Amino acid sequence: MKLKQFSKVRWFSAALSGLLLAGCGGANVRVGGDFPQPLAREIPLNAGVCFDEDFRNYTYTNARRVSIAMGDSQVELFQVIIGGMFRDMAVLDAVPQGESDVDIVIAPYIEQVQLAVPRDTQLQVYEVWIKYNIRVFDGAGTPIADWVMTSYGKAVNRLLSSSEAAINQASVMALRDVGAQLVAGFALVPEVQQWLETRLAMPVSGGGGV
Repeated sequence: MKLKQFSKVRWFSAALSGLLLAGCGGANVRVGGDFPQPLAREIPLNAGVCFDEDFRNYTYTNARRVSIAMGDSQVELFQVIIGGMFRDMAVLDAVPQGESDVDIVIAPYIEQVQLAVPRDTQLQVYEVWIKYNIRVFDGAGTPIADWVMTSYGKAVNRLLSSSEAAINQASVMALRDVGAQLVAGFALVPEVQQWLETRLAMPVSGGGGV
């Protein structure tokens, strides 16, 4: 009898914690997950990837005192994906301002993040949207393209141990969506496609997936 009562208390505490977060409570989430190597046809160029301090340290916060620190994870994601897309990849401190050792430079920026919790949607899901601007330059720093994309991830609250775990999973899924879009769509961005075809002197098609 006592064991049943204890189980009920634990269930009630977990449910109450979820309701508080979905309502006006708070949570601190540091995003962490695995990002597999992309299944992509390699582009035979040396790529540089450049992250500014805002990107490296990005933390989303809202009025409900929810914070999502995703800087480390998104840096890891872009390194894994871009490293798998190109012949070689180097992390740069800044976009070159003249001739460099790379052929193309990719500099991602976050424009907006949105979080929806069960109270917002009346569903037992947590949803994360991330709007990126992927800026592309040649090896000398000349702009090639600005590619704006929005990624999406969701997690079902009842399948996870806590609201924090659900937010983390939704964030990881949104980051993986970014990776999938990069692999499938990068070479098809019109300005990028034109530059690649000129640089490689051959037709360019899209990649695979993650």
